[in-house]
Amino acid sequence: AIEMLFKLPPKTPSSFHSSEYSFTRLHPADLAMAEALVALVQENYEHPNNWSAESFLADLENPTNTYYGVWMQRQLVGFLGVQSVLDEATITNIVITKDYQGKGLAQRLWQMALYDLKQKEVKVVFLEVRNSNTRAQYLYEILGFEAFHTRSDYYNDPVEDAIEYRLEIEQR
Repeated sequence: AIEMLFKLPPKTPSSFHSSEYSFTRLHPADLAMAEALVALVQENYEHPNNWSAESFLADLENPTNTYYGVWMQRQLVGFLGVQSVLDEATITNIVITKDYQGKGLAQRLWQMALYDLKQKEVKVVFLEVRNSNTRAQYLYEILGFEAFHTRSDYYNDPVEDAIEYRLEIEQR
């Protein structure tokens, strides 16, 4: 897990605290936060992406993006990033530290994001995942996403197909 070197974000309408975990939006954006996200990706993705701290910082500062984090005491143990434009959104990243996977943390992060997306009147959410990442595919299907397309040779290092998923959001 990543030791937190910055203050916890203030409570927001989509904050949630349990006896073990705190779930918050990740803001304000700073370099320490971006470096923590890079470290989580590098430590927990089987095939880490090439995002740098500067890339994450730019993404965190982009007003179309929202990041959500889960904390165990003062350690960031996971995050979810989502970009929304008009009535569509894309999940850009979901990372949970290996020691904390399977505890429902990604589902709770998604519930927070879904709440915010409904407030923005987003109608559909997209994401893509490596063909070999069956654990993530299982999670996305639990969350209600449906596979709809395969992109051949989408990923590099190693070259691999991407499965595209979508979820229609019911506005209630």
